[in-house]
Amino acid sequence: MPMASARSFPALKQGMIENLWEQWMRSGEALRPSGTEGAVSIAKPNARPVPAGARRAGKRHLRLGHRDEEPMPPARLPVHRAVWVGPERTGMLVRRRRYRRRVDCRDGAAGYSRHGARGRRSLADPAQTPIIRQRRRAVPGLTETIAAFIAETRIEDAPAGADEKGKKVLADTFAAMLAGVGSEVAEPLKRYLEESRSTGTSPILGTALTASPEVAAMINGTFGHSLDFDDVLPIMPGHPSVTIMGAVLPTLDREPISGRRLLDAHRVGVEVGAKIGVAMTMGHYDRGFHATGTLGIFSALAALCRLHRLDRQTIRIAFGIAASMASGLRRNFGTMTKPLH
Repeated sequence: MPMASARSFPALKQGMIENLWEQWMRSGEALRPSGTEGAVSIAKPNARPVPAGARRAGKRHLRLGHRDEEPMPPARLPVHRAVWVGPERTGMLVRRRRYRRRVDCRDGAAGYSRHGARGRRSLADPAQTPIIRQRRRAVPGLTETIAAFIAETRIEDAPAGADEKGKKVLADTFAAMLAGVGSEVAEPLKRYLEESRSTGTSPILGTALTASPEVAAMINGTFGHSLDFDDVLPIMPGHPSVTIMGAVLPTLDREPISGRRLLDAHRVGVEVGAKIGVAMTMGHYDRGFHATGTLGIFSALAALCRLHRLDRQTIRIAFGIAASMASGLRRNFGTMTKPLH
């Protein structure tokens, strides 16, 4: 066997090669040929047996970026990047700057996962540590907060002038729907209604036609947004009222509903959509999403839940379903798909 060179053992110093050669000469068991000709594997004298899986664990240990050395003191415990905090808003210019909190392994000692040939400890998922799980349980989730607001807010809590403002907005929305009957989207929608053979008693404004509640909601909502004259909420940013009334109108024939309850449901729907829009920031719109479709669905759902007095658990389930169906792209602007949002 040829004498091993320094390149064969990059971890060893040049001066140790001679000693290694002497060991090999004394005992043929110290250096064992590997499967490749000319390559050797090193076994230290009197080394303890390597347990099964230790080499594989050691590779994983190195892949996770930890140094193969003695256990580090507490000041040198590994630090992992974790939770995304969110964007920063500066005036009308929104730049999404991602802040990440640094979570030290010491903050979640009970959540460590063991890896490495020497049993190093590292935090595989900082978000699953007991401390963070406890904090999450103490704070209600976003869906739960929204459901509680919809179910428990009182009509009396409405700010002064909200009803008068709501009346004007609803009148404007109905006028936009009626004007949309003569728009370019009317003919394709009427043809769709005829071919779908939708049956129901829900009215389609501006016509003598009726349809099922879901088809009537789609057609009335598309009519209302076809000319882009419906109300705009800049902080959303989108057109909340047309999505709300498009969904609410087909349900009004099911039970007598006072004008005050209708105004209250509209106000709650607008507020829910607006606050979700503020939380999403303008970055949501800037990245190409049309908030009338992606967030307006939550305004419409909140108004329906409020109008029909659903309980918190049902509201949570409904929001989970709606979240999986939210869609709308700004790429569709200038086409008939935009009012369909």
